[in-house]
Amino acid sequence: LFPYTTLFRSAVDGSLLRTLTGHEGSVYRVAWSPDGKVIASGGQDHTVKLWDAPSGALSQTLSGHSGAVWSLAWSPDGRTLASGGNDKDIRIWNSSSGSLIRTIEGNHGGILSVAWSPDGAALAAASTDKTIKILSPSSGSLVRTLTGHQDSISSLAWSPDRATCAGGSSHHNNSYTLELLIWFAAEDPE
Repeated sequence: LFPYTTLFRSAVDGSLLRTLTGHEGSVYRVAWSPDGKVIASGGQDHTVKLWDAPSGALSQTLSGHSGAVWSLAWSPDGRTLASGGNDKDIRIWNSSSGSLIRTIEGNHGGILSVAWSPDGAALAAASTDKTIKILSPSSGSLVRTLTGHQDSISSLAWSPDRATCAGGSSHHNNSYTLELLIWFAAEDPE
């Protein structure tokens, strides 16, 4: 494999602002830290890379996944980063040191999307197994499993008040059907 790049362009005029080169294979996800100082990227090479946003310099490579990294999400306070992917595991990283805080195993499908609740007390993980898992990031324990989708769930979002979680998917039954399901998810994960 050869190095792949992540391009950042101006939203104002489309001009190229920065090219980040370092992944070996496709880059599947990028995410800005809440303070805008760090860019995380996840790719086919099983790594998460952390880049200094102002300079574009690679600051850390986080290794541990045994498959492509398909999803990334920063905690609301920016101190931790969640990653998930083809290996069916969710990893929670300390964003300052790059150390692995926790690996959450036991998923039955690849992790296509992860999303922190607005207060950081819960983490949702959407999977190719057609479920969303609501997890406690502090303990790694499963709070509940949300079911009902007919295919892989590719996107997640929490309501600002953390009362509900939405998941989006599409499935093929001779024509594509888009599906958005919303669940009440207000119970405290601890």
